[in-house]
Amino acid sequence: MLISLKEFIRTDDIAMDLNESFKANSEIFGDIDFSGECTLIGRIYRLGEGFSLDSKFVYSYMEKCSRCMKEFENTIETDIKVEIVESLSEDTLDDEIAEVLIDKEKNVDITEAIKQAIYLSLPMKPLCKEDCNGLCPKCGKDLNIGDCDCDREDCDPRFEKLKSLLK
Repeated sequence: MLISLKEFIRTDDIAMDLNESFKANSEIFGDIDFSGECTLIGRIYRLGEGFSLDSKFVYSYMEKCSRCMKEFENTIETDIKVEIVESLSEDTLDDEIAEVLIDKEKNVDITEAIKQAIYLSLPMKPLCKEDCNGLCPKCGKDLNIGDCDCDREDCDPRFEKLKSLLK
């Protein structure tokens, strides 16, 4: 995603508002199945020789629930903070904030920062809802729809001794 700073650089403004929406390309962002437009809302601030982008990134994608295996749409909002500089130097490097270079046409490509924000914000164990009951381990019935007729009292023989501790 390219952001043009031409007009902003020509003015004496301290900040420039951003409100960009775009359709994510799976060729760029990998095998994520985006279900809608991605939105970047924030501001670019002047900082001495460079600039700073402070924004929220919102995206929706299709995911499978880790418990019941149903497909659902997940919407995530994450922060993106980027320092925009003309050239990299030792004293501008900061571990906390990504750095992006301005090109000759005064454009900034923040695609890599967006990729990193997406991959860091993806849940490790996506759930369709917080209290998803999942599937029955014996018959595979979706327990969100209703209980199954399986006997859940059967216990792994290795854990029989632990049952006596509950009494």
